Amino acid sequence: MQRTPVKPTEIESPKQLAVEGAGPKLFFESLLRDLGISDVQVQDFGGVDEMPARMGAFSQSANFGSVECLGVIRDAENNPSAAFHSISNALRKSNLDDPGRPGTITRGKPRIGIFILPEANSVGAIEDLCLMSIEGEPVMDCINSFVECVHGMGVKIRKSSKAKVAAFLSTRDEPGLLIGQAAARKYWPWGHTAFDSIKQFLLELFDSRKERHIESSPEQA
Repeated sequence: MQRTPVKPTEIESPKQLAVEGAGPKLFFESLLRDLGISDVQVQDFGGVDEMPARMGAFSQSANFGSVECLGVIRDAENNPSAAFHSISNALRKSNLDDPGRPGTITRGKPRIGIFILPEANSVGAIEDLCLMSIEGEPVMDCINSFVECVHGMGVKIRKSSKAKVAAFLSTRDEPGLLIGQAAARKYWPWGHTAFDSIKQFLLELFDSRKERHIESSPEQA
C-alpha cells in the first residue's frame, strides 16, 4: 500500500523541528518536555524519501518568515553521509542555509541544524539510539540471545534493531507500544549518556539559556 503524502501543517511556533514520521514526532515531543522546552512545534515530514520535497513546500508556507529556528532530524540508515546530504541539498534548493555538517547550527535567520541518528558518522536509526540507552538492562541479554538464535536458524531479520526494540517493549507494563508511545510513557532513560549528543543539539538550537549543560545520571552513564 502506498503511503499517503504528509500534508503541510500550519506553522504555529517560531521554533520548528522536522522529523521523519509520527513515531519520531511523539519521541521528540517527549524528549523536549524532559528538557523543559515547551515551545517547539514538532512536524512529521514523512519518510526519508518525502522529506526533501516536504522541505520545499514547508519553506514556501505563508508564515515561514516567522520561523527563527529549524531543526531537521532523520535516520542515517546505511549511509550517514548520504542522509545528511539529502537534507542539506533540500535546504539549499529551498534557498535556506546549509549547516555544512551534522550537529552544526547556522547563524542566520532562521538558525538551522541537522542531526543524523543514531549519532555522528554511525549507521542505523532511532531504534539503535534507544537500544544504546538500554544496553545495561538485564532483559537485553535474553533479547540478544533470541535474535542470535533466530539468525542461527537461517531466519533473516531485515532490521534487527527494530526487532530488539519491539521485544524490549513487549516486556514493559504496556506491551505493544511503538517507539514514540514508549517515549511518552518514559520507557527510555533520558538521563543515559546515549542521549547526550541529541539533547545538546536540541538545547543549543532551541534553548536561549546558554548556561545549560547536559548532565547524565551516574548510574546510567
